[in-house]
Amino acid sequence: MKKCLNCMEDYPEEPGLVCPCCGFDNETAEQEGACLLPGSILQGRYIVGMVQKLRDEDAIYIGWDALFERKVQIQEYLPAACGKREEAGSLTCREENQAAYQAGLEQFYRRSRELIRLYQEEDIVTYHACFPANGTAYAIMDHREEKTLGQWLKGKQIGQQDGLYLLQAARQAVEKVHRIGGYHGQIDADAFWMTSKGHMILKDFGGWTIAAAGDDKEGAEENRQALDGISQDVRGLAGLFLQIVSGKEIWNEDQLEAELAHGSLQLSEPVLEVMRAALSGGLNSLEPLQDLDPDCKISSGRRAASVRPAALQEAGASAAEEEAVKAGTPAEGPFARIRKKWLPWIMGGVICVMALAAAGLAAFGLMIRI
Repeated sequence: MKKCLNCMEDYPEEPGLVCPCCGFDNETAEQEGACLLPGSILQGRYIVGMVQKLRDEDAIYIGWDALFERKVQIQEYLPAACGKREEAGSLTCREENQAAYQAGLEQFYRRSRELIRLYQEEDIVTYHACFPANGTAYAIMDHREEKTLGQWLKGKQIGQQDGLYLLQAARQAVEKVHRIGGYHGQIDADAFWMTSKGHMILKDFGGWTIAAAGDDKEGAEENRQALDGISQDVRGLAGLFLQIVSGKEIWNEDQLEAELAHGSLQLSEPVLEVMRAALSGGLNSLEPLQDLDPDCKISSGRRAASVRPAALQEAGASAAEEEAVKAGTPAEGPFARIRKKWLPWIMGGVICVMALAAAGLAAFGLMIRI
């Protein structure tokens, strides 16, 4: 048996045989650009698979942790403008880009180590390790099979209120990262997984490369980068919300105004005001987004009765149905769930009635004997 480099499932090692799980022909696996060669091994335990996502600053691979026998994601600091891969796997950088490369590398390593501290947070991907190798650095984290939010959104119509529920779920995850002094840097619809329970998990952190160090002192420069990172996250969350409710990518004010002019986007004025401020880069705090409470009548600011977040419920229900189909068992219907919920109470009541009846009969027999 061997590991498929595309899905990390086992399959028979026979010439010409494609993976029965994903249909990938492992004999055709090739190195993509400056990425690691599929099948490379890190730290003597992590098998590097195919690239899942390639960005300007990093590459994300599927991987296998041979020690704990589990699938993982492997993120490599790999700035396209700086890095060059040698045959032995080491990453080198041109002299004129060395300072920016090194600054981004240190930032990648430091922030990845900080994210390990959030391992108990259920709405943030779990980081297991981070280490330098090959002249660069790697972060090891959970791999999950769920759809991304972007995949789940396709073909769906999401209204403002349910869109705000999704926005608040995303904001809460991002806020936890801000609390430890970090930021995400690459928020979009594919930066979240949707779990079988309708929960969102933040992943694919980015924004590592420092464009220009400037003449500021180191501490002042780090503070400026942190503020820029937070502002970028706010902007990303605004774009994410607009994509949820419009089905289109809207990342700047011009695109927003164009959609409003076409009449294809209907938002209340308070929500629209925050979106405009966020897209302009004028917000360096998540508080304005936090104030967009989906359980309020946004137009008047008065509290309304709590409405069930249909978008999240639909996500959980559809994911549960998919898992049930894969397992070959039908998903529970509403009546089955009701029976499951009340069955213990019904059984308890029957037992109590039977016990009382038995006690009554015993007492009646005693009276007859007397």
